[in-house]
Amino acid sequence: MTPRASRPATGFVAASLLLALGACGSEPSPADWRITFAGGSAPIGTVLVHAEVRTGGCAGSARFAADVASGAAMGMSPGALPAGTWGFFAEARDANCAVLTQACVERVLPVDGAIAVVLPTSSGRGASACAASECTAGVCAGDVPDAGMDAGPRDLGPDAMPPADLGPPVDLGPPADLGPPIDLGPPIDLGPLPDAGPPTAVVRVPVALSARNSFILWTPEADRLASAGDDSFSQRGAPRSPSVTGDPFESYSGSLRFVAVAATQFTAYGLTVDGALYAWGTNSFGLLGAGSSALTTAQPMPTRVGTSAWRAIDGGNEHVCAIRADGQLFCWGQRSDGRLGEMATAGFASAPTPVGTARWSRVSAGERHTCGVQEDGSLWCWGSNASAGMTSGQLGVGDTLDRSEPTRVGVGFDWREVSSGTAHTCAIQQDGSLWCWGEQTNWGRLGLGISDPGPGMDVLTPQRVTTPVAVWTQIAAGNFHTCAIGFDAVAVDGDLYCWGVSARGQTGTGTADFTYVPTRILADFDAVAVAADHSCGRSSTAADPARAWYCWGRVTDGRTGTSVDLTPDGGVAMDLLAPTVAVILR
Repeated sequence: MTPRASRPATGFVAASLLLALGACGSEPSPADWRITFAGGSAPIGTVLVHAEVRTGGCAGSARFAADVASGAAMGMSPGALPAGTWGFFAEARDANCAVLTQACVERVLPVDGAIAVVLPTSSGRGASACAASECTAGVCAGDVPDAGMDAGPRDLGPDAMPPADLGPPVDLGPPADLGPPIDLGPPIDLGPLPDAGPPTAVVRVPVALSARNSFILWTPEADRLASAGDDSFSQRGAPRSPSVTGDPFESYSGSLRFVAVAATQFTAYGLTVDGALYAWGTNSFGLLGAGSSALTTAQPMPTRVGTSAWRAIDGGNEHVCAIRADGQLFCWGQRSDGRLGEMATAGFASAPTPVGTARWSRVSAGERHTCGVQEDGSLWCWGSNASAGMTSGQLGVGDTLDRSEPTRVGVGFDWREVSSGTAHTCAIQQDGSLWCWGEQTNWGRLGLGISDPGPGMDVLTPQRVTTPVAVWTQIAAGNFHTCAIGFDAVAVDGDLYCWGVSARGQTGTGTADFTYVPTRILADFDAVAVAADHSCGRSSTAADPARAWYCWGRVTDGRTGTSVDLTPDGGVAMDLLAPTVAVILR
């Protein structure tokens, strides 16, 4: 898993519950009901705050109630309160959902103005805390490491489709070592895991792949950028340590240090620890986010995108989406199919464009569609819902119609991670279960087994991927394959699994055969990313960080960080069918 920034422990929380009632008998607005913290953010990170409006004063029963994360708008809006005695109650809970402190202010209405409930505490608990959506009946579902992955843009050229010589799918039969379904019981207790950080903390992503490139953060602090592959549009950035031989990963030698990376087909992005967003490469479709399409020369030097602070970013093929520090989602680039989520389906946006007003925790940009998880744990998708003239259903909303604005997937509030591929999507719920949906077409990318229904019978809603893996922590969906990191009943560190098409070796199974179920590749991995036909991941046990990264799949352009040697007959070397150490030029 990708390490998260630790939170400073502190012994003080001060929150104000502002109930702006206005004149007696007036109708409060949802915007009038807010929870704020001194200084604008909770000093111990994201804290669950529960608030109630009680009948009969503080001893009465709750008439209105809401749970919110620190700093979020409550939106309780109970309407005009009749005359009488009311209690305005609030409490804050720590990482274990134990009560840190609580307070109640009793008021006799009519009252004009605002009523504030202040929550001071001297408790030493709460060096980390859970989000509101993770606390159920006083029990935290448990935080997990950031998604150390980026599905990356998918290649729209000929390489995007499986080679014509693949022939019909090979019926591999059920894997011999799986046998009947294994009853694993409840998910294993993984113990304390890295903390999510406050709402404004950058989601750390140490690897991003595009169709012809790989970008990784490789130093122990995961802040030193290295790149491999094509540089036709300066997408590898400059300045770099010079390559001596072959095509190794070259380190960026500038002064910037990144904690998250993302990539579209020919543009790359980096987020610094304070949330500053930088872009370099081509400005096609306005992907540099500069607000103008007039910039026609590729930019090799990282250039800051606006002045805002950002929390997360992910790139598709010709569009990119990012979550601002306050949780609002923005997208820019190609608008076709409605992939930007702001109702337009033509032209492009050359600057970050808001997608509604909701607050988001995760976003994943696929080839022509986008999905994201809101702060309340709900899952939403939009954009293309078909592929190459075929139905596919990658939005997961039960049909094959495109959407130009976020559309809810199901009714649950228990989603944690999501990854958008070309014509399929996969996501992980809070309990660690893995779900996939979209186009199957007999290629196994959904991991649902040998009984793929085939063209015209695709999976239009999330379906659970049933495997011996007890808890999934990361997921990366590509063109025709998928990789993920999961813990089985005995694993200490996460194991790497892949499945789907491996015509170029992109699943890392050692062959070019199809794989219809998640297949274990290597043990002890904590990050993975996939693109059209190559993949990269990080070993969690490597002694040398410059040799901790592995790549596999197609080697053209040096995208896997491996020298593209010529065979005696002048042909290109064979693709990497299994993970190979990608040595980084320091």
